[in-house]
Amino acid sequence: MSNRLIKAVGICFVLFALRAASTGRVSAQTLQNPGQVPRQVPVVPQASRAPQFSSGSSCGLHQANDPNFVPLTVTATATGPFSIQLGWQPAATADYTITTTDLQATVPHLQRSLAASRAVIVPRQTPPALTPAAGSRQISSGATYLHTPTLPKTQYNYVVSANLGNGKTACGAASAVSQPPPELTNVSGQYIDVRRVQLGFKLPPYVYEARVYRGPVSPATTVPANLADDIVEPGRRFAGPDGQMLPSVNLDPGPPPPPYYNGFYNRGGTTYLFTVQLIWTAHPDGTGAQVTETFPIAVPGPPPIVGYADVHTHQVSYLGFGGDPVLYPMGRYFWGKAFGPIDTALAPCVAPNCRQAAAENAILQLAELGTAPAKSAHPENGFPDFAGWPRWNNFIGQQYYQTWLQRAHLSGLKLIVVHPVNNAWMCTTLDHTSVADAGAVLASVLADVSAVLTGGATAPLATAAGLQATAVGANAAYYQFQRDPNCLDLGQSIHQIAEIKAMENFIDNSIGDGLGHKGPGTGWYHVVYTPQEARAAIAKGQLAVVIGMEVDAPFDCTTDSAFCNLSWVRAQLQTMYTLGMRHFFPIHFYNNAFGGSANSNFLITYALYPNKLAAIGCSYEYDNHKCNLQGLTALGKQLIPELMKKGMIIDIDHMSQMSFNDTLAIVSGKNSAILYPVVSGHAGFNALTKGAENNEGNRSYAQIQQIVKVGGMLSVIPHQGPATQMSVAPGSNVPNSCSNSSQQVANAYLYAVNNGGDAPVAFGTDFDGFAGWPGPRFGADKCMKDPAGFSGGPMLSYPYTIKATGVNIISTQLNPGPDMDSHGHAHPSIDAVGHTVAGQRIFDFNTDGLAQIGLLPDMIADWQAMGMTPAQLDPLFGSAEEYIRLWERAVYLSQTPAVQALQ
Repeated sequence: MSNRLIKAVGICFVLFALRAASTGRVSAQTLQNPGQVPRQVPVVPQASRAPQFSSGSSCGLHQANDPNFVPLTVTATATGPFSIQLGWQPAATADYTITTTDLQATVPHLQRSLAASRAVIVPRQTPPALTPAAGSRQISSGATYLHTPTLPKTQYNYVVSANLGNGKTACGAASAVSQPPPELTNVSGQYIDVRRVQLGFKLPPYVYEARVYRGPVSPATTVPANLADDIVEPGRRFAGPDGQMLPSVNLDPGPPPPPYYNGFYNRGGTTYLFTVQLIWTAHPDGTGAQVTETFPIAVPGPPPIVGYADVHTHQVSYLGFGGDPVLYPMGRYFWGKAFGPIDTALAPCVAPNCRQAAAENAILQLAELGTAPAKSAHPENGFPDFAGWPRWNNFIGQQYYQTWLQRAHLSGLKLIVVHPVNNAWMCTTLDHTSVADAGAVLASVLADVSAVLTGGATAPLATAAGLQATAVGANAAYYQFQRDPNCLDLGQSIHQIAEIKAMENFIDNSIGDGLGHKGPGTGWYHVVYTPQEARAAIAKGQLAVVIGMEVDAPFDCTTDSAFCNLSWVRAQLQTMYTLGMRHFFPIHFYNNAFGGSANSNFLITYALYPNKLAAIGCSYEYDNHKCNLQGLTALGKQLIPELMKKGMIIDIDHMSQMSFNDTLAIVSGKNSAILYPVVSGHAGFNALTKGAENNEGNRSYAQIQQIVKVGGMLSVIPHQGPATQMSVAPGSNVPNSCSNSSQQVANAYLYAVNNGGDAPVAFGTDFDGFAGWPGPRFGADKCMKDPAGFSGGPMLSYPYTIKATGVNIISTQLNPGPDMDSHGHAHPSIDAVGHTVAGQRIFDFNTDGLAQIGLLPDMIADWQAMGMTPAQLDPLFGSAEEYIRLWERAVYLSQTPAVQALQ
């Protein structure tokens, strides 16, 4: 539509409104391209010509050359938005009356005062009289007067008349359109937090009312649902002839924009669009004709963060599974502190200080990796040689030590989620298992290794049978409902949250920011409780640490917990929220009081907790296509809204298919009215898997689309399985020729990106969580000892450089400084080419795989070595930003009426 046509249409609206109804709303602005910043359309002021008098003229009917009628030649010229200059001639001495819409003024003998019977556009003050222009005077050729204030961009039809005496009259008419109002000036906008944006601007003169809307609106909009503020202050001089400065208008910006547009992720920074609607009225009380104009203001949200996230870690799991800050501060069935002097935090695990055993590690290796244990006879060796742990296939030694984590942080890791974790059944069973019994378990597991290696999806049956034939199996059966008090999930979770804060305090006071500043809040490891705090910490160069929780029975609510009701859940949820928990798993390994768990490995399928498994049309290959029949319980359907009302991040991993469906129905809302986001925090994908890896615990394509619909997020677990049970992701340039290596992780990552709307994808490493991690592609353990013929592909060369948009990471610069021991001795943490070093051990990703968190950047570099492009890494380096955006949206939606109404 052309500007000329728009202008003409606008003027027509003004004419119609003023002539037909004094209360009409008029505008000369048309919005272009809804959803974008409106384009201002100028209205060009024009001087009008004196009209020709004819039948129906405002001056009546007069015969040509009527001696008693003096036609006046009147001109009306807009001199601004709020003024029109009038002039007429001849101008004999007389009382002239000037009339127009809502105005009648008498000019006695051309003197300066005018008595106005009705005021025009003068808000909240005594209307001034219509005054002549400065220096105006009676002259023989004519007179001039200034009509002010006028409505902006409004057509005025004036009639000037006078009684000249002796039966003679004079009359003339003219029209003019006042100019458009001036723009807003002194405009400013600042994003404060998810619920507050502050605008500042100066209003033009004579504004009666200002409204601020979220998003674009037309000038004629009245009061839609997206009204953010209505600025009306009765009794105050609001915007007089000099305008009005409004330096700080605080607004609710509305929900953060959904991350997806037409099914694809918006990588640009968040922008909040507001529209200021100004209203001028004919009368100070708001009545009479109105003119509205709109002005868009785009407020940039926080700048996007470039960096990646690990949303699934168990850094302090040594205080789970029977660990205790007083009795077992280094752990009991998991060993090694996350912080402290390296020689004491990562000291070798020897009896009686811990209960680690080769059998425990062997069972976990077999359950997760499906292969013979490696070095399972010596899991205890820590500092200084680290011969036993950390290793890619050691499940019971610390992998998230402070220096290793700081190295990953220097490589772009901006945010982590640390989940307290526990398994009361496993802890209790091990409490009552002797060393001799453990030896029998190891023998049984090793005897079943050949069945596991050859049995594919049915191998867990053999393993379970072997395990149940031992004393440990008998103990497990007995203790499934006889849990030791020191093993309960709630208490173990509280200990671990306190340990996370203790680590923050230790780093604040012993390391600080590395520039000599120490004390509270100075360290690089910083616990955050809101998305705003996360952004602020990252902006300061800190690692944002979010507290989560992944336990089998949250709040000790097992399937047989009679005390677990809604009141108990609300009280315990509030306690954990107060302690800092913000990310939550309603369900973990086993069915609990809230719902059914996914059927995904033999520790779940054949555990003595009776999960109700059946083939219900499931497409999974594992366990003969069986799924868990249990969805969310009635209490579970009450728990999800309680989490939403607190703005918690809900993780749907480990849910049965039916529990997942029930949860997504709640967070979506009726007719998709809510769309509260969820996270899949450590996922694999059934489109790529087969055999035992194709199970209910992985995400299907349909589930991915449901997660995308609610604005959720995917994260990839590094343990993806052997090459024989994986396939190459469509469009991937990374091969699948080396089992349980970085190749499978890369293909899972690319699948998530390509099928999740090209959205950011995070890591969910599951370090210190008994999960298994990618092994090396070279060396003695290459490709998890796959049969001959499997190729490891190109080697990672040190030093390396990681490149993505805004990213240029060089391995030699990933230097967190030396590890300090309890005697004040310094131990290098990096070598000349950028290998990470711990004590006497140098870690090389080629031969060590993903042994600990400090090797995470090496794995990213390994992806590049195998052909992944910088552009393909962009979604990874957008994952910290996406997690915080998701969190912001959850926090905002938590207070909306739709969420608060959920029961």
